[in-house]
Amino acid sequence: MRSKSASCAKALLLFVALALPAAPAQQQPSDQKDQTESKRPNEATKQEELTIDRIKRLVVFFHTPYQQNGQNRTWDGTGFFIFEPDSRLKDRGIVWLITNKHMIRSPVGPYFDKVGVRLNTKAPMPNGNQFIEGPLQVMDAAGNLYWCVDSDDDTVDLALLQLSPPEEQIDAAWFPTELFATADVFKKLRINENDEVLFAGLFTGYRGSKRNFPIVRHGKLALVTDERIPIDSRNPNLTVSLILAEVTSFGGNSGSPVFLRVGGIREGAAITIAGYSYYRLGVMQGFFSEGTDLALDVTTLHGTVSQNSGIAGVVPAEKILRILSSPRAHAIHDRVVANTLRDEGKMAEAEALYEESLKLSEKAVGMEHPDVALTLESYASFLIKTDRNLQAKQMETRARAIRAKANQPRQPN
Repeated sequence: MRSKSASCAKALLLFVALALPAAPAQQQPSDQKDQTESKRPNEATKQEELTIDRIKRLVVFFHTPYQQNGQNRTWDGTGFFIFEPDSRLKDRGIVWLITNKHMIRSPVGPYFDKVGVRLNTKAPMPNGNQFIEGPLQVMDAAGNLYWCVDSDDDTVDLALLQLSPPEEQIDAAWFPTELFATADVFKKLRINENDEVLFAGLFTGYRGSKRNFPIVRHGKLALVTDERIPIDSRNPNLTVSLILAEVTSFGGNSGSPVFLRVGGIREGAAITIAGYSYYRLGVMQGFFSEGTDLALDVTTLHGTVSQNSGIAGVVPAEKILRILSSPRAHAIHDRVVANTLRDEGKMAEAEALYEESLKLSEKAVGMEHPDVALTLESYASFLIKTDRNLQAKQMETRARAIRAKANQPRQPN
């Protein structure tokens, strides 16, 4: 009889080896279902958890080996999970993994084929470690990108992947999009350069021997502006939308979740005293280095160190919402919801969403993208359940053709 930890290890290895790295079909550890949906983050079992501990549980570590000039190097950084609610799913929603776009791109070339991730587990593995490592696919053999990025503004340093870790096995948390520090939140709470920020991320000097241990750093808002900020004095035309924070950020902190800690004595029309609340400010991108040429250095370990000015650049949380509202992300969202409605027997609602998801995907990424193949496969599963086998076979045939062209076979049910 196998031990519980051995069974857990096998399931987790399947999650990483099959669910994550192959085509988008691999993003679902159970029955080709996009890992359907996940529970709202503030479930009752976590009410006693300290906020700072929950923030640390959002974090995953990235560790990707590569070669430069014949030397072995690593591209190390941070990612985290967010929760996108959907009223059709009641208390459930869609989970996304977020990091910087430069975390999935090689510093010496285009996108990586795969990146390495390390996640904490709820139970120890057979080797005694309470984490699991494995690859996440970035592109397929045909060059199709699995991650969602801002297709209208290449300077937005964000990448999103719809990915729901198995809640029974992976020790992770996710932060709801309703608590993002949008322009409305800034206005309502009168957020200014007197407010506190903090982030949790990888400390390359010690990531933890038995499990991930993120560090937490605190600071203050330094500059909030609606103007685009130049990030390289050698290229004055290169500007980006950033929030600046007076907080020390170093290698490994790229992709870290950055929070506003709002409370205490608030100034406004009247001075008020309140408890502390946390809002997602954005994503750590890099720090401004001092020297002859002022530049924003990505906070990813790559073998060099610049003099840190103590000012960090944060990609605003609204840029995440912008990508989530894109046609491609919308199509992915609809597909996940359709899978859930299908499993609940709400067939008419599910079919309408499958059709919408397929149209949006084809328009957003083209007719031969793995996104389209996954929607076709999910739709085919629906058609089989509704006794339309001929239509299902046609969709499966088209999906197989897409995957064959991308050299990525479909994962078996």
